[in-house]
Amino acid sequence: MKIIGFVSGCFDWMSPGHIRLFKEAKRHCNKLHILMADDVTVGYYKGVGRPLLTYEERCEILEGCIYIDEIHKLHKTQDLSNQFELIKKINPHIYFEGADATDKEIGEYLDRLGVLRKMLNTSQLHISDILRRYDAARYDASITDHAMLAEDAGL
Repeated sequence: MKIIGFVSGCFDWMSPGHIRLFKEAKRHCNKLHILMADDVTVGYYKGVGRPLLTYEERCEILEGCIYIDEIHKLHKTQDLSNQFELIKKINPHIYFEGADATDKEIGEYLDRLGVLRKMLNTSQLHISDILRRYDAARYDASITDHAMLAEDAGL
């Protein structure tokens, strides 16, 4: 029997944590589907200025991942009907949850379908961690630049 699993998310700015999640999920299933939020959905959940990458750009990145078998566009609606339809179409056995837990309604729907929910602890590196590192590096660089300018000016 082929085991079908899925992961859902925005995947806006991929990190090593995402790859770890896909790799670990793939160890538990034969076919791994990704439900990736469209641009409108990402903007709604992540706020102004998001997504940073378009749906097509995010797809291109995910298509290069050896652990992923299929990618599906997810447009979340208030009543979650689109998400329910997509899950039913995939007919998965396992839903792999990363650090961000699923909505309560989605969890209840998966339970009704008999879909196993498996939390994967992959020590995810979130994009927010990467952005903090970037900001810290930029700050350190600006201090160094200011010090060099002051030295050049003989201060």
